[in-house]
Amino acid sequence: MAKQSILFYLISLHICCVAFAQKIITIGDNDRVPVGSSSYFYIDSTNSLSFDKIKALYTSHLFTESKSQIPNFGNTKSAVWMAFTVAHTMHVPYLLEINNTQLQNVILYYPDANGEYKVKEGLAGKDFQINKWLFELPALGGPITCFIRFQSNRVVTLPGYITNYRTLVNRNHRFDFVYGIYFGLMLIMVMYNCFLYFIFRESSYIWYIFHITFQILINLLLKGFVFEFFPEYAYRINVYLPGIAMCSYFFMILFTKSFLDTPKRLPELHKGLYILSILIFCGILVNLLPIYLWDSYIGIVISLITSVYLLLIAGVALAKNMNGSVFYCLGWGVFLLSLLLLNLSLLGWIPGSIYTENATLWGGAIECMFISLALSDKINQLQKEKENSQAEKLHYITQQNTLLEEKVIERTQRLVSANTTMEAQYHVLHQQKEELRAVNETLVEQKQLIETQTHTLIELNRELENTVQERTFELKNTIESLIQQNQDLHQFSYILSHNLRSPIARIKGLTTIFNKEDMNDPFNLELLGYLEQCADNLDLIIHDLSHIITIRKNLNTIKEEINLYDLFDTVTKGLTTEIEQANAKIIADFSGKEVVYSVKSYLHSILYNLISNAIKYRSPNRIPSIHVKTLTDNTYTCLIVKDNGLGIDLNIVTEQQIFGFYKRVHSHVDGKGLGLYLVKTQVETLQGKVEVESMPDQGSTFKVYF
Repeated sequence: MAKQSILFYLISLHICCVAFAQKIITIGDNDRVPVGSSSYFYIDSTNSLSFDKIKALYTSHLFTESKSQIPNFGNTKSAVWMAFTVAHTMHVPYLLEINNTQLQNVILYYPDANGEYKVKEGLAGKDFQINKWLFELPALGGPITCFIRFQSNRVVTLPGYITNYRTLVNRNHRFDFVYGIYFGLMLIMVMYNCFLYFIFRESSYIWYIFHITFQILINLLLKGFVFEFFPEYAYRINVYLPGIAMCSYFFMILFTKSFLDTPKRLPELHKGLYILSILIFCGILVNLLPIYLWDSYIGIVISLITSVYLLLIAGVALAKNMNGSVFYCLGWGVFLLSLLLLNLSLLGWIPGSIYTENATLWGGAIECMFISLALSDKINQLQKEKENSQAEKLHYITQQNTLLEEKVIERTQRLVSANTTMEAQYHVLHQQKEELRAVNETLVEQKQLIETQTHTLIELNRELENTVQERTFELKNTIESLIQQNQDLHQFSYILSHNLRSPIARIKGLTTIFNKEDMNDPFNLELLGYLEQCADNLDLIIHDLSHIITIRKNLNTIKEEINLYDLFDTVTKGLTTEIEQANAKIIADFSGKEVVYSVKSYLHSILYNLISNAIKYRSPNRIPSIHVKTLTDNTYTCLIVKDNGLGIDLNIVTEQQIFGFYKRVHSHVDGKGLGLYLVKTQVETLQGKVEVESMPDQGSTFKVYF
C-alpha cells in the first residue's frame, strides 16, 4: 500500500511539471522553504475578482512568475494574488508562515482531499496566536496548489515560508531569545536614562528616553507582537506606523540639539533642524489623514533626509572635537546604515533578507550602545565642569574674604586715627583756653593796655571759633563717612561719639576742677552731687544700650504661634490706667491675620509701644481713637496702628528723627525717645520693616511688616 502511495505521488508530480512547467515546493521533516521564488502572482487592480476567476486566470497562465524570495509589490491599494504548489513527503500537517503583520485582508484558499477549495479568511482563519500569519495546510500525500489574496496600506511584501512544527518551534525559540535580549536592553536603557535625568536634570536624557520608547513601539509593530497579543487593534495602530517613526526622529532631533548644544556650537546647522522639524510635523499630519498611498513614501524620504542631516551634524561635531561626538557619530552612523537597508528593501531597490527584516533591531541596539557611551562621556564632562566651577567659586570666596578683612583693618585704622585726632584737638582747645585765661589775668594787671588787649582777644576768639567750626565740620564729615561705610557699627559709633562721651566728658571736667589739696572744700561736695547725677545718667544710657544690644543679638529667639486678640488683651490690660485717663477708644480687627508665627516678647513690645505712643501724643482737641488691624499679602503680614493724635509733619521731620535713638518729635510730653527706636530695632530683628504715614493735627499710621 505504501508503494502504491509513493507511486501515485511521483506520477502526480510528473504530470504537474509536464503540463504546466510549474515550480513545486518540496518540504521534508526539518525544512523551511521560501514561497516567493517558487510562486506566481497576479495584481487585481479592481479588487473585485472572484476566486473562480482568479483560478481561471492561473490556469490560463496569466500569472507572473516571482523572481525574489521576498516579493515586493510596492505601495499599492490593489489586491495581490499569489499561487504556489507544495508537495510534502510525509503524511503530517505542514504550515504556511507569513512574516508580515502589516498585511490586511489575508485570505488562504487550499484544496481538501476531494479537490474542493477551502477558505481561511482574516483573523478568523489564523490558526495560531503568534507574531506572524500562520496557517496549517493539509498533508494529502501529493502536490497541492494554494492561493493567497492579501492587501496593505503600506509597502506590500510577502516574506512567506513553508515549514513544519519542529522547525517553526526551534526557530521561534531562537528569535524570541534575540527579541528578549533586544527589548530587555532597550528597557534597561530607558530606566538608566530616567535615573540619570532625575540626577542631572539634563534635557538630553528625557529626549533620548522618548526616542528609545518610540523605537521599542516600532519594533513591537514590525515584529508582530502587537499583532500577536492585540490582533483586534493591530490594524488601527499599524496605520500610524510612519507617524510613530517620525516622532522617533523628532525626539532624536531634540536630543541632538541638547546633547551637542547646536544653538551655540553649531548655529548654522542648527537652523536646518527647524526645517527638519517642520517636515516631520507635515509628515505626521499626512499620516493622520487617509492618504495611505503617500504617507509611507513621505515617511521614508523624511527619515532618510533626517538621518543624513543628523549624520552631517555628527561629522562636523567630530571635526570640532566636541565632547561625546565620537560615540554619537558611530551610533547614528550604524543606525543610518540599518535605516538605509530597511528603506531600500521597502522601496524594492535591494532584495529583502533576514538582515533587512531585522535592520531596526541590530541598528537600534548598536545605536543605543554608542549613544549610551556618549551620554556617559557627557556625565564625566559635566562632573569635571562642576568640580572646576566649585574650585573657581571657592577661590573667589577666598579672595573676597581676604579683601573684606583688609577693608575691615583699614576702616578700623581710620577710626583709631580719627579718635586720636579728636583727643589731640581736645588737648589743643584746653591749652588755648589756658592761654586765654593767662591773657585775661595779664589784662587785669595791665589796665593801660585794656583796649588794645581787648581788641586782640576779640580777634583771637574769632580765629579760634573759625578754627573750631572748621575742625568740627571736618570731624562731622569724617564721622558721617565712617557711618556710611560701616552700617553694622553705626549705632555703636553714634553712641560712642554722642551719648557716652557727653557724660564721660562732664565727669572728666568735674574731676579736673576737683580740689585735691583740700578734700573738705564745700565746693567738692557740690561737685560730688554733679558726679552722682552724671553717673546715674551714664548708667541709664548703658541700661538702654544693653537692652538694644540684647534685641539685636537675640536672633535665635524661639518663635511660636501668637493669637493677636490674646496679645491685644494683654497689652491693653497693661495700659488700663493710661486708657482710662485719656478716655481713649481702641478698636481691634485681626480678621486679616488672627494668628501669626513670631517672637511673642518682641510683638508684645511693638504693640505696647505703638499704642502707648498713640495715647501719649493724643490731640487735646478730640477724644483719642485708635484702630489696630492686620492685613496680609504674598510676602508679609502687616500690623497697622492708626490714631487721630497730634501727627507729624513728614516734610520737616526725617525718618531718622522719628525712629532714632533718644530722638523725639514732640518735646512737651515726658519721654526718652526710646520707644519707636525699640520698635524699629525689634521689627528689623524679625526681618521686617516699619513705615509711617502722618499729617499734622490729623494723626499717624504706623505699618509694621513681618
